[in-house]
Amino acid sequence: MAEQSLFDDALAGIVDIIEEVSDSIAKEFKGKKPFDKEPIKDEDLLYEYNTRGMEIFKEIYETQGEEVAMDYKNQLEAIKQKMEARNA
Repeated sequence: MAEQSLFDDALAGIVDIIEEVSDSIAKEFKGKKPFDKEPIKDEDLLYEYNTRGMEIFKEIYETQGEEVAMDYKNQLEAIKQKMEARNA
């Protein structure tokens, strides 16, 4: 088995630091609006959902898990019902 070099140890330490910083940032900004982002209109969200909903759902499911994907679906279904009620 090869002995770890000084560079391997340094790289492992850097990776640990990056993970700690990333976790800290994620905790600090969880649930906050991203910088310089405009809210998306319900009509635009609904258009995307009606045209690419399953594709978006699958992408969210694969990258963020079932719970987040179901939240996406439920939120968009609620917006859809609200828009239909408003237009009725």
